[in-house]
Amino acid sequence: AAAAVSVVATYPLDVAKTRLQAQRRTRERDGSPRRSNGEKLASPRSQEMASEITRLASGPLPYVDAIDCLRRIPREEGLPALFAGLRLAVLKAALTNFIY
Repeated sequence: AAAAVSVVATYPLDVAKTRLQAQRRTRERDGSPRRSNGEKLASPRSQEMASEITRLASGPLPYVDAIDCLRRIPREEGLPALFAGLRLAVLKAALTNFIY
């Protein structure tokens, strides 16, 4: 039972960790578009257009850190998104500890 409680308590953190590991970073921490080495944009207008194209192509802004992730998931996807897959994780923990 303790293993199942532990899984429930830490599951949102695991979801945040997985999201952070899986995201593709297309922007720097300051919000500017990430550029490949040596890439230079001709003018501020072209930089603005490239930034908009990158934003549209890459989807929502990437998560900055775990706290940002834990705040944005419920706001953007609803609270149940933090616990998606929890039943299977609890079952796995219960069975693993039952066997041992």
